Amino acid sequence: MAYGVVETTKISGRCFSFYNATNDIENGFVVKKGAPKQTTVGAETVDEREIYTVSVPAVTDKVYLVANPAWSYDDSRAENQNEDKFINKAGVPFRGYALFTDDKFGVSDYTITPVDASTAIAVGDYIGVDGTTMKLTDLGTSAPDLTARGFVGIVREVESYGVELLVGAGLPNGLIGNVGKKVVIEVIQNEDV
Repeated sequence: MAYGVVETTKISGRCFSFYNATNDIENGFVVKKGAPKQTTVGAETVDEREIYTVSVPAVTDKVYLVANPAWSYDDSRAENQNEDKFINKAGVPFRGYALFTDDKFGVSDYTITPVDASTAIAVGDYIGVDGTTMKLTDLGTSAPDLTARGFVGIVREVESYGVELLVGAGLPNGLIGNVGKKVVIEVIQNEDV
């Protein structure tokens, strides 16, 4: 299974440390920043100074982009270092970024919920959240009501990467290799409504 890959080269936001005790979270997902994580020290419970809890963002929430460096301690196979093999495990702090108007970032197309199964994500589509998952959601080509949404972005590019290679018999369809798509999103707004 491939996990989300994120590109952050055009983000001006601050970096935060986040924590989720119960769920693995993919890079390229968005989260709502919560209260500081609590830790027990002896008999006392104290707030962490730099680590915040996360939750699923509501449609009206400001969001933070999950973008932890993708690296595995298991270097026995080169494949283990592929970004799409990396996931932020539950119970382990991870990195995320605040998003501001005019920031641009790229995510794997499969980390975005499409409008429907037959409609591919395209340049000019609006992106938001659905309030039920941490995945971004394709809102289609009609401009959404900005007063009713916390985060809104627009697709500026859909870029293919990788190659399909045809080989001899023995493999299904004779295909090896991997072709994917990166979706570049420009932030239009990101604020609590």
